[in-house]
Amino acid sequence: MIGGIYGDLAASTYLRDPKVFYKQLFDENATISEYGLSILAAANILRNHQGGYTDKDRIRCREVVQHYLEDTDYRVTSISEKAELWKYDPNMRVTPVAQGLLLNRLATNALISDDPEKTDFGLFFDDNIDKPEGYARIFIRTMITLLSSGATKDEVYEELGGIFKDIRKQWPWKESESVFDLLMRAWDCFYNSFDFGSAIHNAVRYPNSNTRQLASLTGLIAEAMYGCRTYFIKSKFNPGGSPETFLELPKAIFDKYEDDLKYAKKQVAWNNAFWPKNDARTNVEWHKYHSAPSQFGGIVISKEIRRRILRSFEPGWDSRYSFYLDNGWIYLCRSFHIIGRFKILPSGTDFKITHIQQSDQGHDFDIAFDEAYNVVKSGWAIYGQLSFRYFNNFYHPIEKETECPKEYRGTIKEKFWLGEKQFYETQMENLGKWIEEGKTFITSVSSPRVVEKAKQLGQESMGVLYYICQGCPPSSVEDKLELIMKY
Repeated sequence: MIGGIYGDLAASTYLRDPKVFYKQLFDENATISEYGLSILAAANILRNHQGGYTDKDRIRCREVVQHYLEDTDYRVTSISEKAELWKYDPNMRVTPVAQGLLLNRLATNALISDDPEKTDFGLFFDDNIDKPEGYARIFIRTMITLLSSGATKDEVYEELGGIFKDIRKQWPWKESESVFDLLMRAWDCFYNSFDFGSAIHNAVRYPNSNTRQLASLTGLIAEAMYGCRTYFIKSKFNPGGSPETFLELPKAIFDKYEDDLKYAKKQVAWNNAFWPKNDARTNVEWHKYHSAPSQFGGIVISKEIRRRILRSFEPGWDSRYSFYLDNGWIYLCRSFHIIGRFKILPSGTDFKITHIQQSDQGHDFDIAFDEAYNVVKSGWAIYGQLSFRYFNNFYHPIEKETECPKEYRGTIKEKFWLGEKQFYETQMENLGKWIEEGKTFITSVSSPRVVEKAKQLGQESMGVLYYICQGCPPSSVEDKLELIMKY
């Protein structure tokens, strides 16, 4: 979701000062247009109303979007005249505003909703929608959902099928202005990119297009594969300067829409399946790769270890190397350096490390891989994504807690400590299973407080907590919910 807002702000900056754009994408003077506001409105709808299927749901969603477009704070917003017209009559076919607002809402839904198929109807309230709009509605959800789960660009292309391919080859989408043409242009900008920043570069330079509209939609699609935490800067745009900058919204925009933005960030973390390129600390300069012998070539790994490699972790002083996924390849990296890359392919019920390639930066692949691999194998609850709340575990057996701390004994915290200890000793290999079961349970309950608590904990800790709930009788749904709230 935030990628679409970044794209809108980047286009605002590009139109005002291209030099600033190439150096940092956007600055504090960037404003948000109707396209970014449509994204924020969709987040608000999902946060407060959860879409819906009735006509009342559609009316309510339309009113929320209209409310966001009524923002006249010119420090942060810049709404076009056509958006002003749409605001007063959303059923008008105002080209291209209505199209951009529709696709941005649906893309936002696919990025952050727990169940996009259940919630997108209320967001799809525009009347007089014809066949191209119907196809676009289906395709945008498929694109975002597959990319967010780790699919490659070509795998998405195959899944979209013959209609999409035929239109890409035969339809005049570079010149026409239907909602489907807009989607094809955004896909083109993304497909020919190599990271989030380059996708936005492609969008703002696209000829004969609504720059803010296209950059915003392209940002939504690119975020699904690349993430958008970091903007990597080619040296030609910032000679002698930093090769990266962390992207942060202008303070006035963040302060104004803080609740929607925090909700979206939490949802993305809850749904996260892999560590993307623009969230890692690497670079975007071109590299050459060559096949290299490795002691890790062909090793078989479990489903859980594969899951952890894809999820990866934030590198630090004690875990210098990590992984990120980019278009089917898993890259081994450390700050500003790419060590090499490899693939993980199915091998029976397990998986196999294969296609190992060394980069031209000259670092030893095996040394780096061994260090990162040890984190996902043995240090996941220390340096990885999982954090225990009560049990204190370390590599060194002398330092690992063997008895419950005195301050926990006789309280509910002792139950949690024992459960975490038992999980660490017996269930780490099944963590992914407990994460999925925990998510299924949370989806099935009708308790907003419990759902909120689970998402604050995050998927890994919630998986552990659900295991503890299963092992602590009585085990009614009400007892589990109560236990979750006490954690």
